[in-house]
Amino acid sequence: MFASIRTKIQLACVTIVVSALVLAGGLNYLVAQAHNEQAIQSNLQSVANGHATGIDDWIASKLQLIVALQDAALSDDPVPMFRTVAKAGGLIKVYVGYPDKSYKFSNPEGIPPTYDPTARPWYKQAVEAGKPVVTPPYVSASTGKLVVTFAVPVIQGGSLKGVIGGDVAMDSVIANVKAIHPTPASFGFIVNAAGKIVAHPNDKLTLKPATDLSAGLNEATLASLAQAEKPVEVSVDGASKLLYRQGVKGTDWGLVVALDKSDATAGMRSLVMTSIGALVGVAIVAALIVGAM
Repeated sequence: MFASIRTKIQLACVTIVVSALVLAGGLNYLVAQAHNEQAIQSNLQSVANGHATGIDDWIASKLQLIVALQDAALSDDPVPMFRTVAKAGGLIKVYVGYPDKSYKFSNPEGIPPTYDPTARPWYKQAVEAGKPVVTPPYVSASTGKLVVTFAVPVIQGGSLKGVIGGDVAMDSVIANVKAIHPTPASFGFIVNAAGKIVAHPNDKLTLKPATDLSAGLNEATLASLAQAEKPVEVSVDGASKLLYRQGVKGTDWGLVVALDKSDATAGMRSLVMTSIGALVGVAIVAALIVGAM
C-alpha cells in the first residue's frame, strides 16, 4: 500500500516537473518568437533602406546634371556643354528636343534625319509630367545594357521650350542589387509599378514580369507589398521568402529584399530542438528513477 502511494507521489512529482518544463519552454518560445520577428523586420528595413538610399542618390545626381542644362539647352550651341556633362557625369549621351521637332545631340551618330523628338516616349513623359522624370528601363540596341533616360522639360514664361534627355546605363544600380545578401539564400530585386523586374541577380529576369520569378508575385501581392509594414511571405522556387519593399525616390520602382525564411528562423528551430531534447532527457531520467523504486 505504502509502495503504491509512494509511486503515485513520484509520478505526480515527475508530471509536475515535466509540465513545468513544457510550460516554461512554451513561454520562452513565444517570447523568443516575438523578438525574432521584430529582429527580422528590423533587419529587412535596414538592408532595404541602406541599398535604396544608394539608388536614390544615384537618381538624384543624374537628374541634377540634366536639370542644370536647361539654360544651355536654349543657347545657340548647347552641344559642347552636352558633351562635357555626358563625359563628366558618366552619361551615354545628352540631347534636347524642341517643339518644332528639331533636336541636338552630344553624339548624333545613328540618329536618322527623320527623327522626331516630340514623338519619343521620354519627350512625351516629361511634357505630361511637367517635371523631371525617369523613363522605364530598356535594353540599349547599341550596347545591350539596361538603360534609363532622365528627362527634364524646359519651361519659360509658362510655355514649353524643349525637353532635355540623358541616357544612363544602370550598371551601378544592378551592382547594388546584386550586393544584397543578408543571408546566403536571400537576395534583392527591383520591380516597377507595371509589375516588371527592373533589376535582379539573374540578368535573364530583367524586364520580365515578376510572376516569372514567382507566381505569387501577382498584381494583388505587389500592391499589398507596397503598403505592407511587415514582411510578406511568398514562395520562390519552392522556398519561402519574407519580402519587404522600399520605394525608390523619383521613380515608380520598389527595391525588394527577399529574406529566406529558413535562414531567418534557424535560431528558433535550434531553440525548439534544444527544448525538446531537454524535455525528453528529463522524461527519460524520471522514468528510470521511477522504475528503480
